[in-house]
Amino acid sequence: MFGRVFNRSVCCEQVDLLKIGHRYSLSSTCRFGGGRTLGKVHEIVCDVEKHLYDGLKEFRRVTIHAEPAWPFSDGR
Repeated sequence: MFGRVFNRSVCCEQVDLLKIGHRYSLSSTCRFGGGRTLGKVHEIVCDVEKHLYDGLKEFRRVTIHAEPAWPFSDGR
């Protein structure tokens, strides 16, 4: 699901889905590659969260935790 939504180099390692009443909360940790700026990653995350909210009305909360891709380009 995330691959189609992001359409960018990203790896979502963990996806948690919690049902609360008749609605759901989704939380995911995603690693972003490509040397993106913090501002660009934030823009992508906001776009994806909005896309999920708009497409899945039964979701009450969508949270994506952005992390840098491994390994770092400087070898760390």
